[in-house]
Amino acid sequence: MAMWKISLLRELEYSLLEKLTLHGKVLDLWWSRKSGYQELIQGEHEFVVVNISEEHWYDMKFDIQEKFPLADESFDAVIAINVLEHIYKFQNVVNESYRVLKKWGKLVFVTPFMFQVHWSPDDYFRYTKSALQNIFEDAGFQNSHIKIEEMWTWIFHVFYQMVFWVVPTQWLKYILKKICVWIDYLFMKISKKYKHSVKNYCLWYFIEVKK
Repeated sequence: MAMWKISLLRELEYSLLEKLTLHGKVLDLWWSRKSGYQELIQGEHEFVVVNISEEHWYDMKFDIQEKFPLADESFDAVIAINVLEHIYKFQNVVNESYRVLKKWGKLVFVTPFMFQVHWSPDDYFRYTKSALQNIFEDAGFQNSHIKIEEMWTWIFHVFYQMVFWVVPTQWLKYILKKICVWIDYLFMKISKKYKHSVKNYCLWYFIEVKK
C-alpha cells in the first residue's frame, strides 16, 4: 500500500498491526474484507467480518449496538479498528465483545483521540485513557488484563495529521511530514518539558485486553 495515499494515523496504525499476532477465529467489528489491514496481522487466523452497510464486503450483517447473534465464548479474538468513536452505544459493543470472547481470548481495539470529526456514518466520541479503562472494566475485564497505550504522542505529528486533508498536493504533504517529524525528534532531544507534556496529545489509543 502506498503510504503517501493514507493519513499519518493510518500509516502508524498499519505499522503496529504488522507486529500483531492473532490465532483462531477472529471477529472483526464494523469493517470490510477490503479494509487493507487484515493481511498485515500475523498468525493462523480466520476473520469473520461484521457490518450492516451494503458498500462493504462482510461475512455477517448485524448492528453491533445491539446484542450480537453469536454464542457465548465463540471467538478467539475480537478486533475493532477505528470503530468505537462511531458507536453511540459503545458500552454494548464492549460488553458483547466480552461475552463472545473465549477465556484467555484477546481483544484489540484502536480508537483515535487527536483526530478530526469523520463520518462513518457518524462520529460521536473521543475517549481518554481513564474513560477507556472504566469502559472495559465495566464490561467484565480485569484491571490487570487491560493494556491501553497512548500512541504517537508527539505534538507536531498530531499537527501534521490535523492538516493532512487540506494540503493540496502529495509533494507538499511529503515535505510537511518530514518537517513535522524532524521538529518532534529535535524537541524530544532538547526539551524535558516537551517529553513530559506529549502524552496529552496522543493521536490514538491502542487497547489490548485478555479475558
